[in-house]
Amino acid sequence: MSAKSYILLFFVVTICMKLSSCKNDSFSANDYLIKVDSIHSPDSVISNNPFDVVFFGIVGFNTCQQFKTFNTVYNNNDVNIEAWGTDNSNGALCGEGIVYLDGHKVTLSFFQKGSYRIEVNEPNDIALVKQIIVK
Repeated sequence: MSAKSYILLFFVVTICMKLSSCKNDSFSANDYLIKVDSIHSPDSVISNNPFDVVFFGIVGFNTCQQFKTFNTVYNNNDVNIEAWGTDNSNGALCGEGIVYLDGHKVTLSFFQKGSYRIEVNEPNDIALVKQIIVK
């Protein structure tokens, strides 16, 4: 192999390593886990019928903070949900005011009859838990 080939190979490997090290993460350093005060949902539902879990709490204390997304993970008869917010201030001044989570919801559906647990993960390893019976 010639010196040119080694240089070209080194260049290609370097580019590949650089590209593979880039993260395509949908969360940024400005994202944070929201503390949910309460959730509302039915105590029992019919299998295969979607239902809403409605969230209440404070997203932030200025107008640069806003709700971003829910992360929902199904694990057997448990559903783990996280409510995420983001701070868009980027060093700018923000208006005063409390931003509420009121009304944001997750739609769930269970296909098997049984008892299910909805766990809302919050900061500091605290969780809200609600039991749902699926008929």
